[in-house]
Amino acid sequence: MSVNQQITLYNSKASSAGQRVTIALEEAKVPYTTYPIEIFAPKPVWYLEKINPPGLTQRFSSNHASFILEFIADLHPHSNLLPPPHDPVARAKVRLFIDAVNTHVHKQYTAFMGRAGGPHTVLLDGLRRVQALLPELRASADADADGGKWAVEMHFTIADAAFAPIIARVELACRYGIGRYGEGENRRLMEALEALEFARMKRYREDLYARESLRATWDEEYMVVEFKKYFA
Repeated sequence: MSVNQQITLYNSKASSAGQRVTIALEEAKVPYTTYPIEIFAPKPVWYLEKINPPGLTQRFSSNHASFILEFIADLHPHSNLLPPPHDPVARAKVRLFIDAVNTHVHKQYTAFMGRAGGPHTVLLDGLRRVQALLPELRASADADADGGKWAVEMHFTIADAAFAPIIARVELACRYGIGRYGEGENRRLMEALEALEFARMKRYREDLYARESLRATWDEEYMVVEFKKYFA
C-alpha cells in the first residue's frame, strides 16, 4: 500500500476500536475520509454486500484495531507511533501495554457497562495493572520529547492511542450515569480514580485528554446520545 493512497474509514464515532485508528491517523497526519456507520443499528445492504460481507463493524475488536495501529505506525515512521526496529525493547513495551489494556481494561469496561452490569472493583483492578506499567514522570532534556508522561516514556505511541478511547468512555459513562452497573458503582469508581493511589493514572488521563488527536476524534454529545439509547 502506498503511503499516499486514499484511506476511507467506515466507522462509528461510538466505536472505541475505530477511535483508536482515527487517533493514530491524526497523529501521523494522514488524510482520510470517514463514512459514518451506526454501530448500534443494522448495517445497510450496500455495506454488507460491497464493503464488509460479515457485517463486522459492530464487532470490530480491540485486537483488530491493534494490528491496524501497527500498520499505520510502520507506514509512517516519522510519527513516532511505534519505536524504531533497532529498539526492540521499546517496541515490546508498546505491545505489552496494549495487551494489558485489551486484557485487563477493555473487557472489564465492557462487562461493567454490559447487560448484567459488574462491580467497579474489577475494572479498577484492571486500571491498577495498567498504571503499574506507566513510567515515572521526569524532566526531559529533549525539547521534542515529553519526559516520560506517555505509556512508553518519550513519545505518544499507539499504546496511548489504544488506551485513550477506553478511559474516555469509562469517564463519560460514569459522569452521565450511563450503563447497567449497580447503583452508585459509577460514583465509587470515579472516587477511587481520584484517590492518591491513582495519582499517576490521573496525570496520564489529563495528558491524554489534552492531546489534540483525542480531542479531534471525540464527540461527547454524540456519544452520550448513542450510549443512552443503547444502554437504556
